[in-house]
This record gives sequence, structure tokens and C-alpha cells, in this order.
Amino acid sequence: MEENMGRVERRKSIRFSKEVTLRFVIFDSFASDERKEDLRPREGKISNISAGGVRISTSDLDEKDLEVLKSNRAKLALRFSLEEKSCDIDATARVKWMVKANINEEGKSKFVIGLEFLDISSEDRNRIGQFIISQRFPSLH
Repeated sequence: MEENMGRVERRKSIRFSKEVTLRFVIFDSFASDERKEDLRPREGKISNISAGGVRISTSDLDEKDLEVLKSNRAKLALRFSLEEKSCDIDATARVKWMVKANINEEGKSKFVIGLEFLDISSEDRNRIGQFIISQRFPSLH
């Protein structure tokens, strides 16, 4: 009997590796009004993308951010563009997983985070899907 040595693929969407700059804001659904006023845009890099979510890396997090991200309270407002001259894509996402990757040259911890889209327009979701298809299967376009 042959043993299955591979992992079971749980993803629902085709994904594509692409480095894209990302800006995001972290929202804590239970934050006090004082903390809500302290929201500031963060930066990171998308390393892969699908119509269902993204994997990002960032070292632009403080201790409060990490506390919220590790809880189930965090939502992230994302903004990114797939190509230089294309329109921005806006989405709200939640953390599916997070790992500390390493320490960057500035001595800050770098984290890799898997995000699932919660709220994204069907137009933006379709744009992501079409972009992935055009990149993975260029002969179809």
C-alpha cells in the first residue's frame, strides 16, 4: 500500500508568487477609542497572491500590533496594486497564520503572515484571478 507523503492541498484558489508592495492598517475589533486613533499605515510585501488571500512579510509591527494579530480580533485593511499602472485593490482580511521569519538588518523582527480576504469587491477579486491566469498561462491571453 502506497503511503501519501505529501500534504493535503486546502487552498480554494490558484496562487501566484509575485512581490508587490502593500500598505495596510490593523484594526482591533475590541480596541478602545484611544487605540483606534493611533492607527497608522504599515508597509509590507506580498509574496504570493490568490483570489482568496495573500501571504505578506513585514517588519513594520509594534508590540500592540503583534498582540492584536495573534488574537482573533484583528482585521487588516489592505491596499496594493498588481502592476505599476493598474488601479489599487482594496480589501479587508483576517489572519489565518503568522510566523516570525527572522531579524532584518535593522534588528527588527520580520513576520510572514497568511491573510484571507473577508471583504473584497467582485471586480477586484476577478482582477486578481485574471492577473494570475495571465501570468501562469500567458499563451491563453
